[in-house]
Amino acid sequence: RHATSTRPIGVHTGLEGHLEDVVVDSSKRGLGFGRALLAAALMVARQRGCERVRLNCKPENAPFYQKCGFLRTERPSLALYFDR
Repeated sequence: RHATSTRPIGVHTGLEGHLEDVVVDSSKRGLGFGRALLAAALMVARQRGCERVRLNCKPENAPFYQKCGFLRTERPSLALYFDR
């Protein structure tokens, strides 16, 4: 799935959050810690008025973020757009 938008490319409206280095120890993966960390970060972004959140990740980690609602974009990153 790819993100679609009616906004002109390069026109920024609203605040944008950026996630970097969200890591769970390999011995604790699959227990929900990653989803919990991500949910907390997204809650803060919403509370601070962010319109979207972007992240960069390794290709093998993209499926996790896509399960959490992030969409592939034309940039080499994924983005999650909050419904207004």
